[in-house]
Amino acid sequence: MQRKETLFEYLYHSLREEIISGRMPFGSTLPSIMRLCELYHVGIRTVRDVLKRLKQEGYIKTEERKPMLVIYRQDQREQKSAAVTYIVKYQHSLRDVYATMTLIMPRILSFAVQVCSDYTLHQMEETVKEAAVKNTDIRWKTNLKFFYALLDQTHNMFFRDLFSSLELYARPIFFFQEKQVSSLFRESFQFQNILWVQEAMYSRQLTESMDRLTQLYTAIQKTVELQIQRLCDQYPQIEQSKKPFLWHSDRGRDHLHVQITRDLVDKIGTGSLPVGTRLPSEARLAAQYKVSVATIRKALASLNELGYARTQNVKGTTVRMQDEDTAAKCMQVKVYRKDTLRYLSGLQLMILLIKPAARAAFPFITPQALSKLQYDIQHEDRIPLDCLTALILQYVPLETLRTLLTELGRILCWGYYYSFYPKKQHGSTVLNRKSMEAVHYLQAGNQEAFSRQLCLCYAHILDVVRSNMIDLQLFEASYMKTPKEVFL
Repeated sequence: MQRKETLFEYLYHSLREEIISGRMPFGSTLPSIMRLCELYHVGIRTVRDVLKRLKQEGYIKTEERKPMLVIYRQDQREQKSAAVTYIVKYQHSLRDVYATMTLIMPRILSFAVQVCSDYTLHQMEETVKEAAVKNTDIRWKTNLKFFYALLDQTHNMFFRDLFSSLELYARPIFFFQEKQVSSLFRESFQFQNILWVQEAMYSRQLTESMDRLTQLYTAIQKTVELQIQRLCDQYPQIEQSKKPFLWHSDRGRDHLHVQITRDLVDKIGTGSLPVGTRLPSEARLAAQYKVSVATIRKALASLNELGYARTQNVKGTTVRMQDEDTAAKCMQVKVYRKDTLRYLSGLQLMILLIKPAARAAFPFITPQALSKLQYDIQHEDRIPLDCLTALILQYVPLETLRTLLTELGRILCWGYYYSFYPKKQHGSTVLNRKSMEAVHYLQAGNQEAFSRQLCLCYAHILDVVRSNMIDLQLFEASYMKTPKEVFL
């Protein structure tokens, strides 16, 4: 079991980093408390506690009935020196992050265009055009606001947080503050301008939007790489180090008892813990998961509430399968509704990530790995799509992309998917057939068909789970749209 940062730590570090990095410069206003709750998926109490600490540390100023202001102002020389040290020291990890953004952000942003309303898209277009005559720094910040507004329209619980985390780590604002860099960006990579990119987005040309966004991110990546090399040559005394990009998919729901409940549901849904069997004693489970008995009791209480177990005095805990009535009741509980939307959001993100990940991993998959895959999928207790995803995870060359896939894997438990089927065998047959088609394409050396088929597998899961959740009156699930054909 793994301990991760709390929601307080997450929000505090996010806002503090935005202020220190210059994303929220001196004199700028913070979003309202309610808006911060919406943007970061945290409660009012957490926001107030974080703002109180930021105020105590001299980063912001708050007055009743007035906007919160950033009052932190770092000396420009110190700020630039700190940025240079950061870039040179962590250059390897920075290059990896920019390469990952080039692969995934055109797909995510273009999908956001797919689900964005016409009215919102028009409003954003007007704002961006007004900023077109401003300086580079303002244009870049306006462009970021445009991207954030798009991502907010998707209702996905991960898109904005992921984009923000990548941007804060990569610090693109530093690279585009200098005039010569902007000139290099335009001239060296035959890139027109951001308005040209956004024209395709405003008109909902999804394929063209992905192509132009890819050109944008490729130009950014190459420009940044040249800048990094220039700084490395200029400051050879700075020692290089690694600082891998970190991102947590289950932030706020990463308590130990939640992780244990999720693991047990996964085992029950996939049949590893058959219905009717008894779970080990609380003491044995505590030893197995290396936690206290009190934590195990919390996990078992959640398991009972979800309908996957029944605990009786003396007799212990018996495994059950969730029925429709229990599932419907769970959807009336706020925390379980949010967990389900988190699951659907994860599926949506996985559909968009798995194709570029599969393409990137494909050239590195060895004949030995294919033989092992064939051996693994023959076992009845193995899930073919799980085996394929693990293979991609093993061979994807970008560490940042590997981190994202690993984190999504923590919440995309197979047991949830199988338990949504009234008849498990039918569901597993449909998914297994689609997965085995992907195996066939992989063995045949068909990279494009293989990566597309993996998308279709996860799209199938999203369609099934969303439909079941809407039937259980979780109507917010209808916002979790399946990406259109151009993304598959």
